[in-house]
Amino acid sequence: MWSTTFNIDYHIDVERHFYSVPHRLIHQTVDVRLSATTVEVFHRGTRLWVHRRSHQVGGFTTVAEHMRTRTARIWNGVRRA
Repeated sequence: MWSTTFNIDYHIDVERHFYSVPHRLIHQTVDVRLSATTVEVFHRGTRLWVHRRSHQVGGFTTVAEHMRTRTARIWNGVRRA
């Protein structure tokens, strides 16, 4: 497990693939735990989300509910997985 922070695009970089995290934690530190099939994201010991792991370099795995409402409405779907 390791710690990382993320900025206003709601994503963390995990082995060059980008996973969304809840927008309310922008600029906060989160912990990440990897398995062969999942990426788990924790904040202060509480698991926030589990993503299916992707090995697509430069790809994005985005959950609409992680974005602010306005951002989710204009999201073009290109980055959603």
